Amino acid sequence: MRSTYWLILLIACLLYIPFLGIVPLFDWDEINFAEISREMILTGEWQKVQVEFIAFWEKPPLFFWIQSVSMQIFGVNEFGARFPNALVGVITLLVLFYVGNRLFDEHLAKWWVLAYAGSFLPVFYFKTGIIDPLFNLFIFLSVFQLALMTSHEKASKKRWKALWGGIFIGLAVLVKGPVALLLVGICGLIFWIKSLRVSTFGLLEILIYSFTALLVLSVWFLPEMLKNGTWFLQQFLEYQWGLAAKSEDTGHEQPFFYHFLVLLIGCFPASIYFFGGFQYNYKSHTHQRIFKAWMQILFFVTLIIFSIVKAKIVHYSSLCYFPLTFLAAEYLQRVEKNELKWQPSIKIGLWIVGFLWAIVFIFLALIPFFKNVLLTNIEDKFTQGNLQANVIWQGWEIMIGILFLLAIIYSLVKGHKKGIVDGAFYLFFICILASQAVVYVFVPKVEQYSQRSMIDFLKSVASEKAYILPINYHSYAHHFYAKVTPEIAKEKWQFLEQKFGKKSVGKSTFSQQKESWQEYLLEGNIKRNAYVLLKVGDDAWEKRLKNSPKLTLVLQKNGFLIYKRDIEKQKKLEEIQLKKQKEREVLQKDSLKKDSTIKARLGAI
Repeated sequence: MRSTYWLILLIACLLYIPFLGIVPLFDWDEINFAEISREMILTGEWQKVQVEFIAFWEKPPLFFWIQSVSMQIFGVNEFGARFPNALVGVITLLVLFYVGNRLFDEHLAKWWVLAYAGSFLPVFYFKTGIIDPLFNLFIFLSVFQLALMTSHEKASKKRWKALWGGIFIGLAVLVKGPVALLLVGICGLIFWIKSLRVSTFGLLEILIYSFTALLVLSVWFLPEMLKNGTWFLQQFLEYQWGLAAKSEDTGHEQPFFYHFLVLLIGCFPASIYFFGGFQYNYKSHTHQRIFKAWMQILFFVTLIIFSIVKAKIVHYSSLCYFPLTFLAAEYLQRVEKNELKWQPSIKIGLWIVGFLWAIVFIFLALIPFFKNVLLTNIEDKFTQGNLQANVIWQGWEIMIGILFLLAIIYSLVKGHKKGIVDGAFYLFFICILASQAVVYVFVPKVEQYSQRSMIDFLKSVASEKAYILPINYHSYAHHFYAKVTPEIAKEKWQFLEQKFGKKSVGKSTFSQQKESWQEYLLEGNIKRNAYVLLKVGDDAWEKRLKNSPKLTLVLQKNGFLIYKRDIEKQKKLEEIQLKKQKEREVLQKDSLKKDSTIKARLGAI
């Protein structure tokens, strides 16, 4: 048993840790979170979550504490920003094996680990610098404790499980906020309603769970409230509520079925086996049925809530990875034990989604060969500019898609001849290899098309300590890669405080503040150089910046336009204008003097 843990540890480290820093961080979330940690290190204010050195109410600090420590060890760079999630990935696989083995058996535990490690999105997920992997792990651990609590008959054991569940949900809230309580609270309510006839948990367990969670939360909330009063808590909760209520303003609107497609395609092949996991198992023990019920509830609650929310991003439904892979693993184990028959519909699903992934891999490799076709058929100017990037392709990249397609065919044919279990094992193994190939081959090239020219430019001007202004699009890249200092940020906030008042900065007048700062950098008497960043395709802004005498185009590359406002050049221009003004005034005086002399002579005549 111990050797299995060591083997999982070794494989997980090989899957998630190597080459974390080969690709720059992606806008928004990755760079946003890395910037928070960078500023935390720079200011030494570990209790304060801030962006551009002003309070950031969207997230609590736990993930940033961990990320900041990682950056202090490995440097303020991509590897340091992503290492915490790689570590979470290693821990997650070990946790899955522990939970599966404790509640079921070692065989199901291995299937669960294989299903999670062998599905596409979870692999990418642990190679990023986003918050969700840690958040989801704590929620899963809390639900696991609740499942144990509701399956134990002894009151003392129920209370211990409630205590541990409260600790984990408190940590989840410290990672991402109150949404953790919402998700688990709804799951608990549904389970309680479903189990009314069974004594699952009572008021005392709920109180222990809640009190323990509050105790964990007090690590951050209490010192802040003592320091800043209830104003701090009020602002945090108001922002969290506004974030949920105004989700349609985030720019990530997608159709209701978005997350269903994300999970179906992104978590292949576990997402296909998942559909076989809903059949009732009469041979299972009570604690196994209870855990399965919690997993089913957790899956649908997460999927439905984030389908209802108007803002939809791929990783919002990532909590579903736990129940999805569990149900897939349970189905495969039951098929292996001949407790269930192999469903033809699952094989059809494997063929369809497997071929879809193969087509995606082949299409990505063909981008350089069909670039001109894409340029003529894509109307968006920014995308056209992205495709102009000079990305080096060797030609062999297409073999990833072809080999994946052949491997899919082999695994499914093998599964047909020798049994579904053999085919599933090979399929998961193939997807592990394919996902690594995608991470190391395709992701860096896609990043070069999408943002590399901008990132490289920001790095090149970091030592200049200039103002940097993205026009008409949202970004955190200039904060992190141009290394915005507290002094630069202070000048901005002082300007806005003078204009709007201290209490209004960063709050209800955000759009007005943005416009005022924008106009100041474009037209005002600035103290340092300024760079203006614009995406190609915004015709109105392109025309204005192009015609501005104060701006000079310094870079036009891969869909980005970058203008510079040089204060030295501006000073020289102002000096020339002042000199010309004085010359005009002298000429005007001479002209007036001549006119008066002529008039005097005419008068004398």
